[in-house]
Amino acid sequence: IGALQAQLALAGYATVRFNFRGVGSSEGASYLPRGPQRECEDVRDVARWLAATRKHHGLPPLESIWVAGVSYGSAIGSAAAGMFDEFAGYVAVSYPASYLWYCTNMQGDAYLEKARTTKPKLFLWGEVDIFAGKKVMEDVVKSMPAPTASYSVPLLDARLGHYFRSTSDLEFLTAKTLAFFREHAPTDPLPDASPPPPPVAGAAKTKPKGKVKR
Repeated sequence: IGALQAQLALAGYATVRFNFRGVGSSEGASYLPRGPQRECEDVRDVARWLAATRKHHGLPPLESIWVAGVSYGSAIGSAAAGMFDEFAGYVAVSYPASYLWYCTNMQGDAYLEKARTTKPKLFLWGEVDIFAGKKVMEDVVKSMPAPTASYSVPLLDARLGHYFRSTSDLEFLTAKTLAFFREHAPTDPLPDASPPPPPVAGAAKTKPKGKVKR
């Protein structure tokens, strides 16, 4: 997700990346044993924090907020996008369709239903994946209402087939995601930071008008 965040930022999108509670440097404990409702609310709270922070610093409000997640993050992010009005849509990378029951404490069908929103959504996945078999992923995508986009690659990382790691896979991931956002959430181009062109050889020099006081 870090590579995807970096490319979105370079394309002019404001981005925020966080770990779920109890993961990495995030405080608290996972609510997974009781179901991931609180994790979905955490995603919403990050969106509200982002809006409040921009307002506090006098920045203009964002036109829309989207969720992008990988694996467990895509299961929670897609459900949160369907549950809360703060979000305009989502990107689900390596959605763990075959293990959704585990990710949601036996509530897989309910959380898949939350992800079936009419908001724009994008699924990116590998066809050989220990956590998301090809048939089950095809069924998940077919069950989604429009607008839904889906793209897959034959193989991902050699160990689990679950993560986009190689250079070609990451290029595929970022290209499809950027195209999706440019269609549904276009942003203004960044100002040109290139240096000015060199002077043309033989160009006439102009003298300043007026008198120069010494």
